[in-house]
Amino acid sequence: MRKNLLDQAARMLECARRKIEFDGGKFYLRQDPGQQLTLRRVVAPSDEHLQVTVYEDYPYPKIFLISARKWPRSKVDPETGSVQCAGRQRHDVGTIINPITHQGQIDGAVIMVWVRESWKSW
Repeated sequence: MRKNLLDQAARMLECARRKIEFDGGKFYLRQDPGQQLTLRRVVAPSDEHLQVTVYEDYPYPKIFLISARKWPRSKVDPETGSVQCAGRQRHDVGTIINPITHQGQIDGAVIMVWVRESWKSW
């Protein structure tokens, strides 16, 4: 695919393929980086079905903080065995991308805290 894309860029820039570099999503002439084409512009006129996968690395921040507070309390009705979870919780989650997964993570953490606290009383 790289060869095909370089051939297409060479035709569009009217030069030999060996004179072209690809970097940062752009094809450009080695001797004149001002003459450049974006990957989109090179792929668009192609007659072939091309699939391009682009990977982007996002570095983790040096400081990564997670904040959550839970105050678990459980009430157990000794006659019925009914368990009621009571308490408060606060979560600083940042931007929520998937609401279902977000809520599942919180629910799982609350259950684990409840189980841990309940076992202490057994």
